[in-house]
Amino acid sequence: MLLRLLCFVPAFFAQDIAFVTMTPNGTPKVHEGAARARRRLAPCSTFKIPNAAIGLESGVIPSPSHVLQYDEKKHKSQAFWPAEWSRDQDLKSAFRVSAVWYFREIATRVGQGTMSNFLGRFQYGNKDTSGWNDPFWIGSTLRISPVEQVEFLDKFFRNEFGLSPKTVAALEDFMRQLEKDGRVLHYKTGACTDRDAGPEVWLVGFVQNGEERTYFAMSAGSTTFDDIFSKRVSFARERLAKLGYFPPSSSVMRSFQTIPRPGSAGRS
Repeated sequence: MLLRLLCFVPAFFAQDIAFVTMTPNGTPKVHEGAARARRRLAPCSTFKIPNAAIGLESGVIPSPSHVLQYDEKKHKSQAFWPAEWSRDQDLKSAFRVSAVWYFREIATRVGQGTMSNFLGRFQYGNKDTSGWNDPFWIGSTLRISPVEQVEFLDKFFRNEFGLSPKTVAALEDFMRQLEKDGRVLHYKTGACTDRDAGPEVWLVGFVQNGEERTYFAMSAGSTTFDDIFSKRVSFARERLAKLGYFPPSSSVMRSFQTIPRPGSAGRS
C-alpha cells in the first residue's frame, strides 16, 4: 500500500503553482508560489487578450464578428490541432476555442512595429517581440509574470490604456464563462512549453460579484503536460472557492461556453 502511495508523490511535487489576486486599483496579493508569482514566463494563449484588443484597435479586425477564412495549407502549423480550429472563425469564436492560426493572422496583419508599440503602451511584461516568427508569445521571447498579469487585467478593464469602450466590452464578453449565485467567472486559458521553464499552463481573468470585481492569475508548471493541462481550470477554481470568491466546482452553474458558427458577414 505504501509503495502504491509513493507512486503519486513525484507527480504531485512536480507541480509548481502560483496564485495571485487583485482588486481594482489595488495591490496584487500572492496567495501561493511567491517565487513563481514574480517569475516572467511565456503568456501562451492568455496573450489572446491583448492580441484581440490590438486587432480591434488597429482596425485589422473591424469587429468581433469579422470572419477569417481557414486555409489548412497556410494556417496549420503544429501537430496539436483540435478539430474546432479547422474552420472559418470570427474573433469571438477564435478566442473561445483558442484558435492559434487566427491570432497569428492578427499579428501578421498588425505588424511587428505596431504590435511592439501597443505592448509598450500596455506595459505588458517584458514587451519583447523579437521572436516574431515563433510566434513570440508561445514559449519564445515574450514574458509576463502572474503578478503582472493581474496588473495588466486591472488596467485593461478599467481602460487606463485609452482604448475604445467597445474593445474593452468585447473582451469582457469573450472571457465570460460561468455564473452561479449572481457571481460571474471570466477567464482565458493558456498552455505551451516555455523554452526555459518547460510545460506550463495559465488561467487568468476575474470574478464579478455585483459591483465587486476580483482579478486573478493562476500559473502552473510541471515536467509533463499530463500533470497539469487538464487541471488548469480546476486548479484556479479550487483556489477561488477556498478564498470565497466563487462557488466550488460541484455547484450547478450556468455556462456561457456555446460558440456559434460564424456566418458569412465580414469574411476576408
